[in-house]
Amino acid sequence: MDTVSIFLGVMGFSLKSIFIKLSLIEGMSVSQVMVMRMLISLPFFISVFFMKKNSNDAESKRGYFSLVFTCSMLYFLSSILDIAGLKFVTVSLERTFLFTIPVFTLLFSYFIFKKKYSKNVIFYCIFSWFGVFVSFISDNGFQNVNINFFFGALLILISALMYSLYMVLSVKGIEIYGSIGFNSRVMSIATIPALLIASGQYSTIITDTFSIHTLAISISLAVFSTVLPSFLMSYGIKKCGPTVVSLFNNIGPFITILSGYLFLGETITVNNFLGLGIVIICVLGINREMNRGKTK
Repeated sequence: MDTVSIFLGVMGFSLKSIFIKLSLIEGMSVSQVMVMRMLISLPFFISVFFMKKNSNDAESKRGYFSLVFTCSMLYFLSSILDIAGLKFVTVSLERTFLFTIPVFTLLFSYFIFKKKYSKNVIFYCIFSWFGVFVSFISDNGFQNVNINFFFGALLILISALMYSLYMVLSVKGIEIYGSIGFNSRVMSIATIPALLIASGQYSTIITDTFSIHTLAISISLAVFSTVLPSFLMSYGIKKCGPTVVSLFNNIGPFITILSGYLFLGETITVNNFLGLGIVIICVLGINREMNRGKTK
């Protein structure tokens, strides 16, 4: 059940790129996409927060607000940088750069929590990185590379870095509040910067944006690629740890590739499937190694 939750969360987050790209194609700006995503999500997170709030232990948890706030800002910045990067690169290339998340997560866990990993875990992590890279190697993949491409790639790389740090720091928050309680707090506070953007651009955020079609895309982005997967991934971090979750994220690019082919007309190459095989082997390998360590 734990790994199923992670997989469903990964699937939801993988479709996020498709919904964002469709929104941008429809003419929405980066700020419009981000604001609508967070505003539609907010009622869900606030409802969950009040359902899970326990007044008896509120005092003991008050000192951890700085951790919640930090994770909220990391999530917001990671999200808006990812949306901005998608203006300049395809969804497939966006997912290529997000394969750095497992490596960043390992590094943060090593330096912040002094966690030690076996040589096999390190090997699988590095080799999974290679697998995602292989999946995108093709003659067409490097044509028409320009400054916009590098700018978009840089934004997404920074987004991956911030999301990795968010995952590592969230472990302590989940221990304190529980996966649902912590996630509802983080996501609710992450809406504050979106509200500030909306207040400064209210005339264009709402009135100049929506048809029924674009509203449906925004709702799908908020519900299926923000609310549900955020809770599923928090649960996965609690049960399996951030490293296992980040490695399952390696499956995400291939979900995105297939969705990009179906909804955006992007091509699928032999290298995509070769890389997929490498990543699946690495995910299974790292899961086996982590479970073996728990049973010793």
